[in-house]
Amino acid sequence: MGAWIKGMTKTGEPQELPLPTQLMDWLAAWYAIRRTDSPNPYLFPGQEDAQPISSELVRLRWSELRARVGITGLWNYDLRRTLASSMSNELGCDDSTIRAILNHHDTSALSHYRHKTFDSLTKPIQAYADWLWSLKASKETYDTGRVFRDLPGLHSVAAHPAV
Repeated sequence: MGAWIKGMTKTGEPQELPLPTQLMDWLAAWYAIRRTDSPNPYLFPGQEDAQPISSELVRLRWSELRARVGITGLWNYDLRRTLASSMSNELGCDDSTIRAILNHHDTSALSHYRHKTFDSLTKPIQAYADWLWSLKASKETYDTGRVFRDLPGLHSVAAHPAV
């Protein structure tokens, strides 16, 4: 695994998150082709030397990406909500782990004494990445039409007649 050092977040605290193993080959390939004439330590470099990409440019690129792939109405917030819900519902992660990954502040009295370490986040992050990759693999091999044809009385929601 690797680490993403986010630096100062909107809460004014530094954050460092584990990166799943699935990203390591991609990162190595990116580093192999990135510009070397003006080195920038950031994965997503900004237009200024040694600066990260600006939030305005991130929003612009996100809008462009959504338009290219035909996704409407999907925002960064939705991805955070999906991560939190999936880590809780599908993987059984505890709330303090999810809060730490999302960099949410816990206001309970217990939070004063409890601290999530970097190492305590590696297994949940890797489990989430593995779960996402399993969805990709199952989508490639799963034919919902066949399943619904084989089960009498069941049909896909998309094929449901309008009421």
